[in-house]
Amino acid sequence: MNAQERLKLAYHAWRARWGTYREARSVVLIPHAPRDGSATVVWAEADRRQTDRLLERLFPEGLDPAVGREHLPLDRLLAASPPSDLHLAAFRSGLLLGMRLRRAGWHLHLRWVDVCIDLGGGTDAVLRNASRNVRRSLDALRSEGWTVSVSTDDADLERFHAEMYLPTLEQRYGDRATRFDLGSLREMLRRGFLLKAIHGGRWLAADLAVVCGRELWLAVAGIQGGSEDVRRSNVATLLTEAALRRAEASGLSRVNHGGSMGFADEGTLLYKTRWGGVPEARGYSLRGGRFYARDWTDVALWCDPKAPGVPEALDRALPIVDEGHRTGALAGTKPRPGDFRRLGERFGWSVLASAEP
Repeated sequence: MNAQERLKLAYHAWRARWGTYREARSVVLIPHAPRDGSATVVWAEADRRQTDRLLERLFPEGLDPAVGREHLPLDRLLAASPPSDLHLAAFRSGLLLGMRLRRAGWHLHLRWVDVCIDLGGGTDAVLRNASRNVRRSLDALRSEGWTVSVSTDDADLERFHAEMYLPTLEQRYGDRATRFDLGSLREMLRRGFLLKAIHGGRWLAADLAVVCGRELWLAVAGIQGGSEDVRRSNVATLLTEAALRRAEASGLSRVNHGGSMGFADEGTLLYKTRWGGVPEARGYSLRGGRFYARDWTDVALWCDPKAPGVPEALDRALPIVDEGHRTGALAGTKPRPGDFRRLGERFGWSVLASAEP
């Protein structure tokens, strides 16, 4: 990478982290065929690559352009309170702008979160505090003869990339998957190792773990051929335990269990919190052979909690937001007792449309 490319990369990283997009073209939308006949009026960018996932969770039946509505520029939207006939707004935002908007009643939705496990009491303490399902899975996997080995072999990495990592992404996310190329995985391996899950003499799953300061980051994972049968064996539990013990033996302070989409009912997030981990703003990305901390855009989200369809939309999506001192989940109504109990006291709820505390 030459000096000009490095400068361009640094500029885009700065802009993504701190800036906003005042030139963004906007569009006003309403839900497609709302069931109750009322329409939630939504402001969004015309280019919704950063906000599509949130809007799809909020309004799964789709959004249509509102006929005859003025397209409100972003700078006008931010200059004062949103118009009274606007019910929800979402746009891509840098961290600094998001912090300022939070003081004005906006929320900073984290498109991705990491779940981090503290190793202060050691791996055995983590296991004691983990859910019973975790301990049962570990006992079952050991009784079935599963084992874990460690590798830093480039040939193993090539096989992992082709036979496990790519097929798993394809099976789970299809064309929407964000993929690391083999070169990026090699950069990770230089700072870490592969944890290989073996059963019956066959290598069937793996985690690629990266040492980042005092933390072990479980960066990417894969299953042989993206097999659902292997996934249902809960082999990921055995790999996580191996990562915890390896991190503890190396004197590291915690394990970053890797990224999940920023919604409180996301399956991977619920699985990871069984270990007692805490959802946080995502910690790492890799560009140009170097690791960077949180250098992508989040989504600035504003809504009128009493507007038609807004509480129901929030309850469908349960978006995770950065509240400054912690992460929380936006809900339109008070969660029922027992809902998402795995998150327990580690996760705060921000209930917008309910008068209940």
